[in-house]
Amino acid sequence: MENNIIIPKGWVEIRTEQYIELLSLDNTDYNSMSVYNLEVLSIISDTDKDDDVWQDMDIDDLFVIYNNTKWLLNEPNKKHLKEIDNKELKDFNTLTLGEFIDIQYFFNDNYISNIHLICAILFKQYKLDEWNNKIYEPYEYNIYERSNTYLEIPITNIYGIISNYLEWKDNFMTSYTNLFEVEANITEEEMYEGLDQNEIDELNAELEADKQLSKWNWERILYDLSGGNITKFNDILNMNIILVFNILSMKKELKL
Repeated sequence: MENNIIIPKGWVEIRTEQYIELLSLDNTDYNSMSVYNLEVLSIISDTDKDDDVWQDMDIDDLFVIYNNTKWLLNEPNKKHLKEIDNKELKDFNTLTLGEFIDIQYFFNDNYISNIHLICAILFKQYKLDEWNNKIYEPYEYNIYERSNTYLEIPITNIYGIISNYLEWKDNFMTSYTNLFEVEANITEEEMYEGLDQNEIDELNAELEADKQLSKWNWERILYDLSGGNITKFNDILNMNIILVFNILSMKKELKL
C-alpha cells in the first residue's frame, strides 16, 4: 500500500479536536457503515474522505487499516497530565465559585465537546509567595482563547480529568445534600392522584415557580449572599467554593 496517509497507532496520537469531532459523529447519519468508517479514518488521519487516495485504495488495504485501528473501540486512557504549558491543574477543592459555575455549565452542556474549555478553567499559572504558598492567577483571562492550546494536544493528556472531576463533584455534592431537595421519583398520574382541579392548578403553579427559581439559581444565590448589592458579586464569585457552600449550609440550618 503506497500512499501518504499516516494512520495513528493509538489514542496518544489523537489530538483533542480530533477526539471531539469523532465523538460528534452519529453512524445513523450515514448511508452505510463503510461511509461512516471512512469518515472516522479521514478524521484520525487528517485527510478528506473524498480524497483520491481513499477512493482509489484497494479494498484489502482498507481492511488492513480497519484492523489496525481497532483501538478506536476502546476508551482513551484515563490518566492525565497535572501540568501543561507551564500551567498546573488546580486542586478541585481550591476552585472558586465562579470557576465552579462555569465548569458546571460546560459539563451540563457537553463535557466532551467542551473539554478544552473546561481545561482552560482548570489549568492555571501560579507563583509562590514569600512563605512558599501557591498562588494561582485570577480567573480573569479569556478561556476561549486559552482553550486552543488544549485542542492541539493529545486527548490522553487531559481525558482522565473528566472522570476525576465527576467523582469529586459527586462526593462534593453529597457532602451538601442538605442544600438540595430530592425530587420524588413519581409519575405525573401519582402526583395528581386525589387532587381536585383547584389543587392541581395550585400544584402546577408551585412547580412552575420552582422551575423559575431553578433557572436563576446561581443568580439568586449571589443576590442573597451579597445582600442584594450587585457590586459585591465579583468578590463572591472569587470565594472558595467550599467556603461558599459552608455559608449556604449555615444559613439554611440557622434559617438566616
